[in-house]
Amino acid sequence: MKSTVATLALCHFGTFPRTTLPGSWLSTANSLEKLCVILKDTLAVTDDFIPAASSKESHTQTEKAARLIYQAGNRSSRGRLASDLTARPNYYPRCLIISTGEMLLPGQRQSATARYLGIELDPKKHPIDMDQLTAPQGESHLYPAAMAAYLADLAPRLEDAQEEIINLWEGYRTAFQSATHLRIPEIQAWLAVGFEMFLRFQTRMGAITEDQEYEMLKRAWKVFEALGEKHSRIIEGQRPTIKFLAVLRELFYQGQIYAESDATAGGPPQARAALGWQGTEPARNAEFVGWADEDTLYLIPETALRVVNEAIRRQGDFLALGRNDMLAALAREGFIEPGKNKTTRLKWIQGTARRVIFMPLSKLGHEGGEVES
Repeated sequence: MKSTVATLALCHFGTFPRTTLPGSWLSTANSLEKLCVILKDTLAVTDDFIPAASSKESHTQTEKAARLIYQAGNRSSRGRLASDLTARPNYYPRCLIISTGEMLLPGQRQSATARYLGIELDPKKHPIDMDQLTAPQGESHLYPAAMAAYLADLAPRLEDAQEEIINLWEGYRTAFQSATHLRIPEIQAWLAVGFEMFLRFQTRMGAITEDQEYEMLKRAWKVFEALGEKHSRIIEGQRPTIKFLAVLRELFYQGQIYAESDATAGGPPQARAALGWQGTEPARNAEFVGWADEDTLYLIPETALRVVNEAIRRQGDFLALGRNDMLAALAREGFIEPGKNKTTRLKWIQGTARRVIFMPLSKLGHEGGEVES
């Protein structure tokens, strides 16, 4: 029902069936850019961001979506030149974009993901009430009139309203700020301001009471907070360091890699189940990536980074950081313990001095939890 719900929002600007939405992710990037210019001050509903059939198609589709989202989020355009090197017209997004799809942006798109707010429609977790959906569909022909009345009410006091909106937005942005990406409170604040302004209009028209306005705004605030918190977790999961740790952990659990004890005799470390061992033997065909003691994992840098990168590529994804940048980011975020001037350190292991990555086992655990034996 994603397209159906998106269509109801679009119907505030005209009569649209869900089968004739303005945009589609099957369109070219240039045509979508032009669409976002043409639909000034309205909604550009872009339909069906779905998994591609191949990794090449997936990369092309992801780049197209990320580009459009960046431009809309930054209110910027992509500069272009004609064949004679003269500047071609720039297409600045002048609308709001609503996208439907079966997935979020794949790959290292943390910055792009922070420029939109995702809403999951899961019929298993939260079934859509068909009766509640059918009723507004039957009234959708009235939505353009409601929007026209709102704009007519706003027009005579537009300058005063603009100043009030800015003040409201700044206050709401501060109120929404917590341990989230800084872009998300901005989006939440715009949603809250837009909803409040329309509620005030309904109160002035006598459609709702002041008490109803207050209750609806309070309920919407909780929704915007919950959406922001959930989307912030998605953004956090797209950090290259978090993805590196998650894949490394899975490779250990799946028995695709293993670590030995750092003791002279070698053998399984204490946390054997979590570090690729089956009893007293490494998992079959597991690749050796380092050593471990009770508290710390000592990874061979090149091997650990290679196996993680290979696993991510098999998933059709990639890590945006190279070796040195990844190790620097892991050290900066406290996931590894660097040396004085290097991200790796010398460690005497099984009679030999080796340069390894010092990673506390607690950092390998899920969301900071401990790795269990």
